[in-house]
Amino acid sequence: MNSSRVIWLLLVLGLAFLGPAGVRAADYHVLIQAPAMEGGSPDGATHSAPASWQRRLESRGLRVRPLLSPSLRARWQRLRPRKVSARDRQVLDRVSRWVRVSSGAFEDRALREWLAMDPAVEAYEEVGLSWLSASPDDSLFINQLPFLSQLQFPAAWDAARGQDGGVVIGVVDGGTEWRHPDLVDNIWSNPGEIPDNGIDDDGNGFVDDLHGWNFANDTNDPTGLPTLSFNASHGTHVAGLAGARTDNGVGVVGSSWNARILPVNASHPEIDGAISFGYEGILYAALLGADFINVSWARPGRETQTPQRASIFEQDIVSAARALGSLVICAAGNNGLADFPAYPAFYPSTLAVAATGFSQPELWFSSNRDYWVDIAAPGVRSLSTVAGGGYGILSGTSMAAPLVTGIAALVKTAHPEWGPERIRQQIRWTGLDLDGLNSFAAGRMGGGLVQAASAVIRDLPGVHVESLQISDADGDGLAEGGEVLTLSFELVNESRRTENVFVRLLTDDPYVQILGGRSTVRIPVVEAESRIEVREAFLTWLSLRVPPGHRPVLRLEVEAEGRRLANVFYPEIAPLDAVSANATIEYSLTANGKVGFSILTSPYGLGGVGFRRPGQRSVLLGGGLLVGDGESRVSDAVQSARPVDAFEDFHPLQGQGLGRAVGPDAIEVTATFSDRVSSERLGIGVHQRALVSPAAGRENFVILDTAVEAQLDSLVGLRMGFLVDWEMTWLGEDRDRILVDPQNRLLLVQTETPRPELSAWAGLAVLEGPAGFASGWMHDIPPAEADGIPSLYDPTNLQAKPTNATLWQLLESPPGGGNSPFGAVASVMGVGPFDLPLGDRRHLTVAWILGESEEECRAALREARIMWNEMRSRTAEPSSSLVEFLPAIPNPMFREGRIRIRLIQAGDVELSIYDLRGRLVRGLFSGSLAAGTHQFFWRGEDGRGRRVARGVYRLRLDSPLGLRTQSVTWIGP
Repeated sequence: MNSSRVIWLLLVLGLAFLGPAGVRAADYHVLIQAPAMEGGSPDGATHSAPASWQRRLESRGLRVRPLLSPSLRARWQRLRPRKVSARDRQVLDRVSRWVRVSSGAFEDRALREWLAMDPAVEAYEEVGLSWLSASPDDSLFINQLPFLSQLQFPAAWDAARGQDGGVVIGVVDGGTEWRHPDLVDNIWSNPGEIPDNGIDDDGNGFVDDLHGWNFANDTNDPTGLPTLSFNASHGTHVAGLAGARTDNGVGVVGSSWNARILPVNASHPEIDGAISFGYEGILYAALLGADFINVSWARPGRETQTPQRASIFEQDIVSAARALGSLVICAAGNNGLADFPAYPAFYPSTLAVAATGFSQPELWFSSNRDYWVDIAAPGVRSLSTVAGGGYGILSGTSMAAPLVTGIAALVKTAHPEWGPERIRQQIRWTGLDLDGLNSFAAGRMGGGLVQAASAVIRDLPGVHVESLQISDADGDGLAEGGEVLTLSFELVNESRRTENVFVRLLTDDPYVQILGGRSTVRIPVVEAESRIEVREAFLTWLSLRVPPGHRPVLRLEVEAEGRRLANVFYPEIAPLDAVSANATIEYSLTANGKVGFSILTSPYGLGGVGFRRPGQRSVLLGGGLLVGDGESRVSDAVQSARPVDAFEDFHPLQGQGLGRAVGPDAIEVTATFSDRVSSERLGIGVHQRALVSPAAGRENFVILDTAVEAQLDSLVGLRMGFLVDWEMTWLGEDRDRILVDPQNRLLLVQTETPRPELSAWAGLAVLEGPAGFASGWMHDIPPAEADGIPSLYDPTNLQAKPTNATLWQLLESPPGGGNSPFGAVASVMGVGPFDLPLGDRRHLTVAWILGESEEECRAALREARIMWNEMRSRTAEPSSSLVEFLPAIPNPMFREGRIRIRLIQAGDVELSIYDLRGRLVRGLFSGSLAAGTHQFFWRGEDGRGRRVARGVYRLRLDSPLGLRTQSVTWIGP
């Protein structure tokens, strides 16, 4: 191999492995609010960006491109299938509200801030680059694909050929040289277009798109750009593998035997090897009726590590394509790693294709493999068409995917009545098991090596698990450490009647334990084309040490007629945030002390909804709890907002964390955490609860009650409060005005703006807490010329955490109020000093207020005080501080369990065990107990000494100090 080819190979492998490092995309996908649309139908089926909104952006040099132009929107309405699920209809309608905004010469950060502040914007995402999943080879001399017989193509072609049907394959790639002698006869022609008349004859929004579209340069020629040679050859190579002209005595064979190819150039206009219009291309091909859409590119990401990797926009487009009748077939990526998702292959509605070797079906060394992979095909040294009218050899999952796409076209030709999911399952179920040859990847190659003839001819089951539902033991909707979870699933049969179907729960996750010895469910009969909901199929237990936000890998393996095929799910466990909301206000409480968002990033938060009206943007970027006793010790949740938090002082307690309940007076979310992970810990435990009232007249506030307990030592001179980074302004044109009212212990922030429709008020007020009050504001980031006002962030190092000394200074004596000379501001509000003896708790109860005027905010504060006084009068202590359960040990219980309770003061208690039907099982204790921790033992017996059945039981603790409950699970013997 000469030096130039070595450099080329390293370059492309580098793109496949490293992805878009160092490339700054200047485009954003923006989802416009449905209520703000102009000209939309009443059911929200069609929307467009408001003309005034679009003109405002374009006046600043921005380019706004709706995914659906007015003419294409009419076509969209005609194509939207009537018989779709409610979820698919919601996706289809939402897709019509996405637009693409290009920043051009506009400063990128200013554009992000603009989008974050715009009330017409529901969501926005930076356009990420995807990378072609191929690697070039030096040999150009090969006469035929050596794996045709291995994949049963000759037998498949005897049964079906693409030329015998009307199957259309969309090739969304880096550009296709559709005039290539071995492709031109198979290129799709738009029946609704008159060539070269400069008119959009079919009204789809693309003029003269006779043979597809080029999104890289907005022309009707989908050929690859001459300056991007690799992209041009890659797209041409992929098209040839799927649909080169077959049986013409020239060149190579296309796997589909002459299905029609719809070429779409989705290339980045300047970066060779990169795709930046892939999803626009997928939607375009689906709207033109492509049966299959080949995606031989991938955007790498770690689903369990960075939540921003999964894209709402991308999932919407892929789901919309499926609802429109297209199956998206994707390369699984070339990173060569397990547990490394590649998008869009990772999205559940696609068919993800891994790559095997050249002449043997071993997994190719750099092909991705994991439980989410659906099928495999050869991807090494593949000969096909390339730009320039010739032929060349490439390797990668890019080459494996179009082989499977061609097979899908053969299946559709043989069974034109089959839909995308039926074909997807047929390909998965008819694969050749490869686990014996690839023990290192056993179970991670889906159905195995694709088999063309079996997929076309055989009548195999099409049973699969479509969805997994999880119910937690205490019914609060949050799966947390120490809980027993009940798993239900929906089984779907895409094929004929099937008997004796077995579904097994499999997991290698160290934090999940399958209970009761029941890991298999048998379904005697699954009727043809039917759905079965299997409720309470499995019981699992979560370890007390499960990390917050953990996503375990749960596989539901379906066995039918001697074949096994698994579906994989990644449910979120021990989430870091929960939402307390009524019809007019939403507020997220987090289990790590932050406010509104559990992870803070600029210019918006992740994990949580912030503090907002439903469907509107949050009025805060974030912030959190501050508790300290001096300049050297401040436990806090005030983290750097750029990029992702690197600092944590608070952490959920094992077996505890978030809770949720709905009562007659309020929707309540609770969080329990401590500062045990802080390097300079105070030794405090924190219990918070957010209360939102459903009552009329109480719709403008959230009550947040924070109880702090000294757990290691008595604390002297303690102060506590909240630091909030507000996001009330719109760009630099507006100003935040801070108003501090010490008499009412109130801080309000107002947006002063020339646009009255954007004016807003929000604030914080102390309802109850220790004496003292200090409140004021500071710059978010200081202006270029210092004005003597402190700032939350260091402009020279935006990732630096504010020091403890700075936080203590702000908590002890924050600056005053008044008009801010610089856009967005942050504020602090605190109380103290006070002493906190060991074991004692002190409360700070505040109201978070939203309003359209100062008068409305003050009225909300008066109502919040009334509500809080009503709640206090019904209980001596407004949280579980006087009597509470500690985590049972162990849970689940086997042979014997310890049930622990804690009393802050002496009192009479009654401890009992009930089953889930509310029947008394056994009384454990009734009498008076001193303050402190007490434990009781239960050996799984009822009141008569008989063994109870395995399952979940409820502990009930009654006392004048309060009523508490806890779930435990008995598993034997």
